[in-house]
Formats: sequence, C-alpha cells, structure tokens
Amino acid sequence: MTANATPRNTWFTRPIRRLLPACLLALGSVLLLMPSMAVAQVNPEIANCSELKDEATVTQADLCAAHVGCRFVLNVQKTCARAKGYLERLQAAIGEGTRTLFGTRKEVTPDAVFTATLGDESRGAARTLGGDTAVQAQAQEIGAQVRDVWHNSELTGKSSKGSDWIYYGQTRDGAWHGTGTVIYSSGEIQRGEFKDNQRNGAFDTLLPNGSRHVGKTDGSTTEGLWVTPSGVKEKGKDWKDGTFIGTRTEADGSSFTGRIEKGKRVEGTAFRADGTVSEKGRYENGQLSVGVQRDAAGNTTSVDLPAARAAAAREAAEAQAQRKREEAARQQQQFQARLQTANPGELYALADELSAQGDAGRAREAQRALTSRFPDHPLALTAARQMAGLPANTAPAAASASATPARATGSSTASSSSSSASSVCARNAEKINQVLNASGHKSYAAYGAGFHMKAKRMSMQVLTPCAAQDPQAARLLAQLQQSLSEDENYCARNNGRGCLEWGVQGYEAQNQAWFAVLQRETQAALANPSGYAAGSGGGAAPARTGGAALSAQECRAREQAVMNTRIPANASITASQETVMFMTRTAIEMHDAGCPGVSAAERRQYQESFAAAQRACDQVQSGGRRCTPNNHFGPGATPGSGLRSPDPVFPQIPVPKMSRTP
Repeated sequence: MTANATPRNTWFTRPIRRLLPACLLALGSVLLLMPSMAVAQVNPEIANCSELKDEATVTQADLCAAHVGCRFVLNVQKTCARAKGYLERLQAAIGEGTRTLFGTRKEVTPDAVFTATLGDESRGAARTLGGDTAVQAQAQEIGAQVRDVWHNSELTGKSSKGSDWIYYGQTRDGAWHGTGTVIYSSGEIQRGEFKDNQRNGAFDTLLPNGSRHVGKTDGSTTEGLWVTPSGVKEKGKDWKDGTFIGTRTEADGSSFTGRIEKGKRVEGTAFRADGTVSEKGRYENGQLSVGVQRDAAGNTTSVDLPAARAAAAREAAEAQAQRKREEAARQQQQFQARLQTANPGELYALADELSAQGDAGRAREAQRALTSRFPDHPLALTAARQMAGLPANTAPAAASASATPARATGSSTASSSSSSASSVCARNAEKINQVLNASGHKSYAAYGAGFHMKAKRMSMQVLTPCAAQDPQAARLLAQLQQSLSEDENYCARNNGRGCLEWGVQGYEAQNQAWFAVLQRETQAALANPSGYAAGSGGGAAPARTGGAALSAQECRAREQAVMNTRIPANASITASQETVMFMTRTAIEMHDAGCPGVSAAERRQYQESFAAAQRACDQVQSGGRRCTPNNHFGPGATPGSGLRSPDPVFPQIPVPKMSRTP
C-alpha cells in the first residue's frame, strides 16, 4: 500500500498556505480569467464537459483540482452530470468557508470529499447505514476525529494494485499511523484509525461501487456493517480467508444468520421478511444439504441431500446391474438357442473356443449339448472324455463291442479282459442311467432343491473306472460331474436347505442298495475281468445275472411275453424301440438261462438288434434321458400308452451275482 510513499512536511509552509489564499483574493478576478494549471490534471473527458463551463462550476472545479484527493474522486465520475453533481455536493460540504482577516477562505478537506462522495443519489443505503443507530453513531465519531487531524501530514504513493493514493492525517516514521484519511485514484476512501499503513481500529470506508463498510479491525479480523447500493446488509465478523459469521439481510427483508464462506452459506438459519424461519441446517454450495425447511404455514420438511444422493446412486447402480442381468440373460438365451441349433462340428468348435477364453462353464454346456444331442457322433465321444478328464485321443478298448458285439467265427473264443470289463461297464452304465432317470436325480427342475448328491457321488464312483472302457459311461460321468458341481453351488448358497442325501422319498434304501451292488460288481469286474464275466459273451445288452437256470414254466412265460407282443404302426419311436429292446433282451436272457429255442447265433443277432434299437431310441431323447427295455404293448400294458413317449419308472429288477447255468 505504501510503495513509493512521498511525505510532504507542512509544519513550516502551513501558515503561509493559510494566509496565501486570503492575500490573493484581491486578484481573484484576474485568476478566473487565466487557464488553471490544476484543471490540466483533471480527466480530459470531465474537463471538457459543457456542464462544467459556467463560472461557479469552473471555480469549484479549479478548487477541487488543486486538492489531490478531491481530483482523484472527480476523475472517476463517469458522466458529466455525475461530475457536476459531485462538484455541487462538494461546494455544499465546504459551505461558506472559513473567515479570516482578509475575508472568507474556502478550502477542500478530506471530510468534504468524503461527504460529497457519500451524498451521491446511488448511496442512499450507505448514508443511512440500514437504520442501524449504533453504527451511525460510530461513523459520526470517526468523522469528528478525522476532521481534527486532516491537516497534520500528507503522504503519497502507489498501491500494490497500481492505484495512486494520498493520505491526510497522523503519521509515524513516514507511515500511516493514528487517525487519518486515505483516498485512492480508484475513488475508494478510507478514514479512521491506521497503524503501519494498514487499517487498525475503527474505520469508515466508501467503495467505488457504492458500498460502505463501517466497523473495527485488528488486521486479521474485521467486525462491522457492510451496506451495498442495492440495500443488502451484512453485519458480523469477517476473516481474511473470506469467512463471515453474522447476519446477511437482503433488500426484500429476508435474512440469513450463520456462517458464510466466500459468499456461500455454510451453516445457519434463514428467515423470511416477517421473521419466521424458512430453513435451518448445513449447506452445500449455498443450498440446504442437511436440515429442515418450513413453509409459511409452519409445515416442516426434512432435507438430507447426501442420503438422497446415496439412494440415487444405489438406484442407478441397481438399474445398471439390472441392465447387465438382462443383457446376460439375453446372451444366455442366444447361447442356449445356439446349443440347440448347432451341428456337432459347431458345438465342438464352440466348446473349444469357450475353453480357450477361460469360460469353462459355458464350454461344459457346449460339450453336454454335443453329447446329449449327438451321443453316437465321434466328436461326442471326444467331448465326453474331455469332460471326464480323459485324453481326447484315448480310444476305448473294445468300444465297438459295447455297441455292436463282434460276430463269433469258428469255435467259441473267450473275450479279452478289456472287452469283458467294457461289457460290465456298459451294463452298469445303463442301469445307472435307468435309476437316475427314474428317480429324478438328473432333473434340475423336477424336484427343486432335491439334488441328491450322495447318489450322484456313488454313481460317479461306479462310473469312474469305466470311463476309459465305455463311451456311455464317460458321457454319464461328465454329466454327473457338472450336475454335482451345480448342486454343491446351490447348497452353498442356501446353507444346505433342501439338499437331500438320497433322493425321491420312498426310494432311498433301494437307491443305496442299487449303487452298492453296482459298485461291488464293477470293482470285481475290473479286478478280474475274465473270471467275473466268463460266459457273458461281452454283449451290449444287459446280461442276465441269475444264479440258476429258469424253469420250463418260466421259459414258456417269457416266450409267451415275446410272442404276444405286437408293435402297432402308429407307435412312437420311444415306445417301439424300447419294446424291441425288451423283446431282444428277454430272448438273450432265455438263452443265458438255458431255455430251449434260442441258439448262440440267434443270441448274437439279438444283441445287434438290441444295440440298434437302443441307438435309434436314444437319438430322439432330450434332457439327457436314455432309453431302457420296456414292453409298452405286451400283456398288462396300459392301452394306448405306446402312442406317446413314456417317462421311465423306477426299475424293480433284482441284481444277483452273475452266473452261467451249466
């Protein structure tokens, strides 16, 4: 503020200055006719105003121009009319002047400049100070103090913002110190108490924009009253960082009491013009954030913008999640449709692509679709081995024997150990498939939460040793592995609720007995295939496991059951082929039990027929169902039942140890 300050000591020249105007009064008429040097320092736009050419105004302009502070204020008047008004108010503030021995002496003072500036019609609110009598009294006291000391000293300089200034009043060591007035070339006027070139104590400030500030300051905080030309008032305490604590009253009479930072409300209470509370609380960017609003009738509304934003964010997140779920469902639907329409090569390639992308779950789905829709395709067998964790290029020993048994040539030759094991695996895989279909173990939707994991684990124990021997066992094992994984995930999500150990109510004991027998048979067969399966022939059809030959009566009953069965022309594929499987299996069992009428050659022919009927039937199944021997059209069959594809029922077949009647 005091850069380039230039003191003007007047203790010696002051008496001469006071006498000189009086001595020159006699020469007044001559001086009025001469161009004034002071006028040359006035803003040319103001100096050339026609409104300032009359004799009285010219005299007043010259008097103002000779006073640096007065000239600063005159130069910021933006129109000729405002300049003329300022000079007229200045003349009124000076009044008649001071009487001396030589007459009346008129002199411009800082107080006169302040009064003329405050008298502008745009400063009505500033003059009245909002009707605050305490602040009015404080302003009057400050005015009285500066009027007594204005002539002590003068200092000039340039502020850090580039404005010229002149100070009138008490000084110390060449600095503003004590009571005084400083006028800036910008038109700002400060008067009151100063210390080391800064306001310190009571002050009264007029700003060029028409605002007025009256109060006290200690250099870091300021307390007082701000009044703007529009009538806005702020009364309270200010800090240098822009913080204000107090009351701000708008021109319409409404107000806010509390904390304001950089012009924005932070916390407090808002009032209407009638004094009633309109809102109260904490603010964010000048808007009520957390608090209460009251209408004119006194009804209250709670406000919590952070909570509302959090709720909106949650809603947006949920909407986004829902969109993702819908998109995932759409993609899954497209994926499932693709699984139902793709050919074997496309399904195999899809599974390979998904596996390479790390999507093991969908890769397994593609493999399951391949093995379910095209069970006899070579790629289905490869996929089944992949799902079972076996090398895809491992050819199963005597795989063809499980589907179509080799024809005997010459004398009867014993089957190899691997062929015998494959025969047992094929039989047991078929029985497991029957039981799983019949009791609903493989149906995801049929029993809801009844995922019978123990039965599935038992089945997997039976099938695991057979996976390398029989393609059907490999496929079943892969399906069970995937199904069991889904069951375990379900039970984990639901804390085990509804996860039954042994399946459909009423069949628990039978299921356990079935799988225990099958497990023992498989273990025995793999331990000693040739001895265990001696005489079984290695056929694909389930061999009879009876321990004794059938009686003549039993043989005739079975023969009649086959002879009395007629397959109608309009029979469904499932019913017709399952009936063929029943008839051929019965004939094979009759041969194995020593019944007359079935030769070894005929038995091999029946084995081929059984395998062909099974393949034809399985090709039209869905959902993993496998066909089983069943007489849909023989004695005791429900009329018309063969005209549809029946669901399998739980088999009631004893499984004694295999033996051959001598």
